[in-house]
Amino acid sequence: IMLLRFPTWLTTILVFLIITLLYLGFSWLSLQISSQQKPQVIPVLARIEVAGQRIYLEVPQTPEQQTQGLMYRTIVPRNRGILFEFDPPQVVQFSMQNILVPVDTIFLRNTEIQQVQVGVPSCNEELCPAYSSKTTVDQMIQLQAQRTLELGLKSGDRLPIELLDPDTKIFR
Repeated sequence: IMLLRFPTWLTTILVFLIITLLYLGFSWLSLQISSQQKPQVIPVLARIEVAGQRIYLEVPQTPEQQTQGLMYRTIVPRNRGILFEFDPPQVVQFSMQNILVPVDTIFLRNTEIQQVQVGVPSCNEELCPAYSSKTTVDQMIQLQAQRTLELGLKSGDRLPIELLDPDTKIFR
């Protein structure tokens, strides 16, 4: 058997390239496995009209949809948001874990804004801070970050929410 002899410098380069390719391959595979989570599709069942602008709200229908909320989304469009409803009214606590974009959070009780949190930061870590309403609320809306400032929303404002009638497909 004839063995090929390569110069030391060429062998070093080849070993480096092989190790680099293996590392990149395993890194790519790890990324593919860890990014299996996809954003969920939630039906738009409500809307608000503020400052002459309509914002359509997704409304989670199951506890699983409510738990996942906006997780894994890379964007929240300007005219979209999510509405969480709480029955009975309660002090609400939430985490931004796996929410990839910052959001504004509006806490409501009987359509009156109780509190607005602007630019709640995203968190893609194991341990994320918890955020909460300071009072009992029956609804929480999350919008694109800074959107509440653009719309001029503040505590004490009324924010009537129109719900989509499932039979007629008309907002009421």
